Amino acid sequence: MASICKNVDFFVSSGLEEGSPLVTYMAFGAGLPLLVSPMGGGGVVTNGEDAVVIDPHDEATWIAQLQHLAADAEFRAKLAHQSKLKAPNYLWDAVAKRRLDLLVNALKNA
Repeated sequence: MASICKNVDFFVSSGLEEGSPLVTYMAFGAGLPLLVSPMGGGGVVTNGEDAVVIDPHDEATWIAQLQHLAADAEFRAKLAHQSKLKAPNYLWDAVAKRRLDLLVNALKNA
């Protein structure tokens, strides 16, 4: 995947359903700007910060945003920078620590 991600300008996921957006995490790790549906973003992206989030059924907006990302290198760079900064939050160790902290706090408050 790393070699593929090095040769693309941005990541697109227009999915209608995702259990966990593993490919979105991988796109973060590759420092790619993201163009996603709410499901493709899986609740981990922030519209306008590290991604552009679009209703999966809004064809006109998808076309416009694909054209915008293709044409605007500065905007792509901004989104990519934020993706790269966010990526460490989704490494297994970081996620495991957050889950452990949640469990410990829940047990303390039970």
